[in-house]
Amino acid sequence: MNRKRQPIQQAFSLVELLVVIAIIAILAALLLSSVMRSKEQGQRVACLNNIRQLTLAWIMYADDHDGRLVPNNWVYYASSQTQLTNGVSWAPGVTKLDADPENLRRGLLWPYNQTAGIYRCPTDKSTIQTLSGEKLPQLRTRSYNMNGHINCDVNDDDPFSPNLTKYSDITSPAPAQQFVFIEPHPDTVIDGHFGIFPLSQPNNFNQWWIDVPAARHNQGVVLSFADGHAERWKWSAPKNFNRPLVKTASTNDLADLRRLQNATPKGK
Repeated sequence: MNRKRQPIQQAFSLVELLVVIAIIAILAALLLSSVMRSKEQGQRVACLNNIRQLTLAWIMYADDHDGRLVPNNWVYYASSQTQLTNGVSWAPGVTKLDADPENLRRGLLWPYNQTAGIYRCPTDKSTIQTLSGEKLPQLRTRSYNMNGHINCDVNDDDPFSPNLTKYSDITSPAPAQQFVFIEPHPDTVIDGHFGIFPLSQPNNFNQWWIDVPAARHNQGVVLSFADGHAERWKWSAPKNFNRPLVKTASTNDLADLRRLQNATPKGK
């Protein structure tokens, strides 16, 4: 008998199919994680570049004004969120309310770099709101605040708060360790002034945040220094605050505050 042999058909079993699907899912997750990390790193580099450009403008202002630092005199009380002073400033206005870059253009640093994009971190997705607090979809124009001890007149009323008015005043800490710009927490930001109690502040107030820093870069923040360089700091504790003027939440949170205070003028 000359029967032709029938070919044996091979097929995946259910178990084999599930294994293949699982492998594909794992590879896709790894690829997605890699893409997300690359995106975050790219945004972090862009943020570092933005804050560095802003700091170079800050240095150029001082060079053009016989070493005098740009004023930082548009300030709100952290506790009541009422205005303390509306003097000239590098960044007037309230970033939560600014629907366009007009206040950036009014700022004293604008002539040194007329690029609105350097005032905002690309990972900052916080939006503006109305005076009544209604959230709007438009992104904010600014993500950075200036150290509140840099040429701010309100410090003159506090015997424990130093006030740097000239670049030559930056000695303790030195320019490479003295922070200038920082990303404030998007839920606590009001003005362009980053308030921080110096270590010399009495009655344990030096254990309180006035303004809270952001933690959008993988629980980290980007900040710049008076010599013109910028860094990313990773915090030891999360920054889960929704208002300014709060006591440090833990030992690690206090360590983060101390780290920033050590990059701030030492006090009177």
